[in-house]
Amino acid sequence: MTSPTACDPGRGESWTRRETTVALGIFALALALRLVHLGSIADLPTFEYLIADAKVYDAWGQRLAAGDWLGREAFYQAPAYPYLLGLIYAVFGHDLEWTHRLMMGLGALSCVLAFATTRLLFGFGAALAAGVLLAIYPVAIFYDGQIGKTGLGLFLVSATLFALVRLQLRPARRAAALAGVALGLLCLTRENALIFAPIIPCWILWRFAGEGGRRRALGLAAVFALGLALVLGPVALRNVVVGGSLAVTTSQLGPNFYIGNNPEATGLYAPLVPGRHVPAFESPDASRLAEAALGRDLTRGEVSDYWLGRGLDFVRGDPGGWARLMLRKVLLTWNTLEIPDTEDVYVSAEWSPLLRALLPLFDFGALAALAIVGMALAWERRRDTALFYLMVAAYTGAVAIFMVFGRMRFPLVPLLVPFAGYALVAVPRAWKEGRLGALGVAVSAGLVTSVVVNLPLLDAAQMHATGLTNLGGIMLREGHPAEAQRYLVRAETLYPDHPDLQYALATLRSVQGRPDEAEAHVRYMLRMADGDYRGHALLASILARKGESEAAAEHRRRAFELDPSGGVAAKAAFTRPERPASASP
Repeated sequence: MTSPTACDPGRGESWTRRETTVALGIFALALALRLVHLGSIADLPTFEYLIADAKVYDAWGQRLAAGDWLGREAFYQAPAYPYLLGLIYAVFGHDLEWTHRLMMGLGALSCVLAFATTRLLFGFGAALAAGVLLAIYPVAIFYDGQIGKTGLGLFLVSATLFALVRLQLRPARRAAALAGVALGLLCLTRENALIFAPIIPCWILWRFAGEGGRRRALGLAAVFALGLALVLGPVALRNVVVGGSLAVTTSQLGPNFYIGNNPEATGLYAPLVPGRHVPAFESPDASRLAEAALGRDLTRGEVSDYWLGRGLDFVRGDPGGWARLMLRKVLLTWNTLEIPDTEDVYVSAEWSPLLRALLPLFDFGALAALAIVGMALAWERRRDTALFYLMVAAYTGAVAIFMVFGRMRFPLVPLLVPFAGYALVAVPRAWKEGRLGALGVAVSAGLVTSVVVNLPLLDAAQMHATGLTNLGGIMLREGHPAEAQRYLVRAETLYPDHPDLQYALATLRSVQGRPDEAEAHVRYMLRMADGDYRGHALLASILARKGESEAAAEHRRRAFELDPSGGVAAKAAFTRPERPASASP
């Protein structure tokens, strides 16, 4: 029996008892798996001690819960997740356990939305497969267990897709408005989702102009735009009033574009100032460097324009080099490896038996290959699936134009899951029906995808070492040098040629009273990153304790010279490390 397509007007208004039961089962499965994972990572250092973005979001949420809902500057980071935290903290108090549980529930709801969306597109069998696939997808479980916006982004992408498929099924203003609101909230969570803002109205005009008339299509597009504006408009107005910058969401477009597009760019994150990976440094460093270059005070919008201009100068000056860089970033976006930021799914798997069991079986590469098979078999339904094809291509570009992290490409997952679910029912159906030509094309596309996503573009050992270095940095900061040594020595066996690792090892040996080893590590670091003020500050401190005052003074001078904060950070770095590592090369 052929499943109805999304354009079938007789489908989708209510669920059968079986469909309701299955949706509840998917929710229960997803929630149970996430709670099992949550219980297993309770001793993971990054679970107990928040770092990087998680620490910033938590502090921001506490300020909001205390009453500072307006703020004092234009948003530099996406505000939706911190405001959700503020609401949670205001209701439940500063209780991270409650926060984790609520986010786990939101992740389970995302799986139900995947079921509902796929049901409208491809029918019950594919929907069941899609819901279960997202429920057991280990990377989704990992992100749902973090203090971070990635899990919220999954829910909002899923909600946007469901609203759009409902709109396609029954073109109504309410569905168009819901889609606009959902996308607006998504843009306040993941800024590069703004790429969808022009695509969706164009799709509405194309999809409905022939069915209900151009006037009706224009009306639906206008209602969608109104729903989007109702969410983004107040944020843009707030940024103008509070920060003096016209920013629809945040003011970090320019710095992020430059980081991803400059002569030294590799596709991964690298801070504007070596050693300054902490989120709290990103905005001040971008402003300080831009103001020094232009010789005047700048608003955040002007700072963004400065860095955007520098990135565009690189694009115009070396179009061939930029094209090669973009190709690399597209391939990184679709690579099976989950590129870590400060928290690493592969490190978390050492604590979580669930992740350890699922990751070898079902990673992004497997999902991508399966989804491409489904997309190829769904080509005959392209009128109903065209928006998904467009959104996959557009979001790939929206990630690649900046820099690539696993968490940044994660919104592709809810776009791919419906096709992966469809593949699981369409492949046996095509075989049974004797459609061997279409099946051969689809399977071939899946095999090619498997080869492409598994290209060895990055050193997995280096990525894993970064995660272990972060754990070592946390333990150093919290005063547990024995635990820090356990993680850092493991990281050194995997990939010693990382400046942040050598800096952490130098700090550890200094704390342990082993100055000669500390000096060796920090000199190793400086051979790789001579422009990192932290290394010079730490070496100055080590040399001073060894009585080599002249050499210490030289490195102290160098640290102050390199420090963009006028010596404040360099002075602090004489006695302590500043942060965990990043995944930068």
